[in-house]
Amino acid sequence: MSMIAEEYYLKQTMRQRINDVSIYYFLHMVEFQKSPHRMFTCYSGTHSFFMDAYGNIYPCIMLSKRIGNILYSSFDELWFSKRAYEVRRFIKDKKCYCWTPCETCPSLSRDPKVLLWNVKEIVRRGMM
Repeated sequence: MSMIAEEYYLKQTMRQRINDVSIYYFLHMVEFQKSPHRMFTCYSGTHSFFMDAYGNIYPCIMLSKRIGNILYSSFDELWFSKRAYEVRRFIKDKKCYCWTPCETCPSLSRDPKVLLWNVKEIVRRGMM
């Protein structure tokens, strides 16, 4: 780990260290680039969304599956629509692949395996 990263890491509380998925994210970036596949559950379209300048609602900035447009329907109508369900199913079935931090990091922070990996890294590095 670089000196800057280590200094940053040492300033964090134990809770912050356990929940900080950035090290896991960067270490697994190369693995993802070699074989792009969804390695975890993505929560795009359930815990977050992207809205472009024209009011189009998407599950995230990377997936071009439009849920609808806020100018023509209420947010609740879009969020709970059949189309939104279909897009969420597509994501849940791991048919989209990305490694952008905007959705990957929040999704990783909900993965018990990643949090356990963080605990093991904290112990291994003696950063308790």
